[in-house]
Amino acid sequence: MGVFTVFLPLPIFWSLFDQHATSWVIQAKKMNLAVGWTWHEDSKHYVDLMWQLEPDQIPILNPLTLLSLIFVFDYFVYPSCKKCGIPLSPLARMICGMLFTCSAFVASGVLEIFVERNPGGVFVGWQIIQYTLLACGEIMVSITGLEFAYSQAPISMKGLVMAAWLMTVAVGNFLVAVIAELDFFDNDVALYFFYAGLMMLFNVLFALLNRNYEYRTQMA
Repeated sequence: MGVFTVFLPLPIFWSLFDQHATSWVIQAKKMNLAVGWTWHEDSKHYVDLMWQLEPDQIPILNPLTLLSLIFVFDYFVYPSCKKCGIPLSPLARMICGMLFTCSAFVASGVLEIFVERNPGGVFVGWQIIQYTLLACGEIMVSITGLEFAYSQAPISMKGLVMAAWLMTVAVGNFLVAVIAELDFFDNDVALYFFYAGLMMLFNVLFALLNRNYEYRTQMA
């Protein structure tokens, strides 16, 4: 049953992760979505908008940053840590991943402060920072977690363990709906920092629950 304790804090991770397709889209709606200006020598100004992004197009940054960073992590980050003698077990990777996820929401909260001070004036490209941090978190939590769950489960329980992993995703989505329905927060800044604090709290819980975990098989 030890492997199941790993899953307990994971719904919080998924509740944050899914914000890239919801609250971050709402944030993008309040930002400057114009890209591709042309320079006119006569007026000495950038004029003639070439392309106006739509807010719901911005989440494409998630798969783009994810696919790019998987290569970086596999061929540079993890090998470099190994060469430097830095222990980075699967659970340690997941802890680091949740720290990246927490940082993504700190970044989105700071960005929201500037957005609320200057509606429509902050370029949407600044969201790349939070999407990049979130992709780092997804690599270190989701990819590592799936490998961990499958490798640590007894043969007779692999299906059950994978189902439990997917259940954490469903519970995370449910938590988002509950928090949205309760409407505790007057502004999005407070909401983003709340999620960041919640992720940090459960990351500590995750580390404490699994500090003495003994691996069934050797993992890279």
